[in-house]
Amino acid sequence: MWGTTLVVPPVPWSAPAMFSILRDEHITVAGAVPTQWAKLLEIPGVCADVLPHLRIGVAATAPAPPDLLRTVADRLGVALVVRYAMTECPTICGTEPDDPPDIQFHTVGRPAPGMTVRVADDGVIEVSGPCVMRGYWRNPELTASVLREGWLRTGDVGVIRDDGNLSITGRSGDMYIRGGYNIHPVEVEKVLVQHPGVKTVAVIGRPAPVIGEIGVAFVVPAGDPPSLEELRAHVKKQLADYKAPDELVVLDELPLTPMLKVDRAALRRRLPSK
Repeated sequence: MWGTTLVVPPVPWSAPAMFSILRDEHITVAGAVPTQWAKLLEIPGVCADVLPHLRIGVAATAPAPPDLLRTVADRLGVALVVRYAMTECPTICGTEPDDPPDIQFHTVGRPAPGMTVRVADDGVIEVSGPCVMRGYWRNPELTASVLREGWLRTGDVGVIRDDGNLSITGRSGDMYIRGGYNIHPVEVEKVLVQHPGVKTVAVIGRPAPVIGEIGVAFVVPAGDPPSLEELRAHVKKQLADYKAPDELVVLDELPLTPMLKVDRAALRRRLPSK
């Protein structure tokens, strides 16, 4: 890009370091994963007045809770956009600063120029276009498993709305089956995080007798921890009864990967042994 300066934050990442860079370098467009935006807002005094140059915030790489998007936009006084991408295809979809709230907070936007998005019969999102990788280095078997006739299978599950915007409803590898019903954790997490007693949450399926699998909600509370009964009632107001979590584990914080995404493998190791 012409006329722009790229500023890369130091490693390991920290919220205070990000805040200092945004303020001292007069950053106008900042990109971060949802966890980073949430941690930035925990710094006392972070607001539009102390970051007057910031115009656009970008949330990418992981599902962003609607309440977090609203809070970032309100606190920092910026237009917040969502970008959907992956290592195998760094540009897929995105929202625009002037999109209405329903699109900004509940979709990942429309395909980027030159990119085509479709949903396969099994619900998996597939993409095609110039940004799709040629393949994995020296791994033709893995390449063949995700690249089919020019289409990249993302592993994400979603729907294309009537207005052309893509909504991600889950991850195929994270799905669990409870009593014969398929449940995508992301769909349940989006509802749980709307509960006033929930700060962050992740849902994991674990084996269970008779019913096959059940959902375990790992919750970082916002204040006093909510009860399992409260959370189940909250979910049932928006989703089918069988999607409500069966067990609750309260944590001080969710384990994260080096990319600051929820470490679901680490959570599986913490599943109750029943």
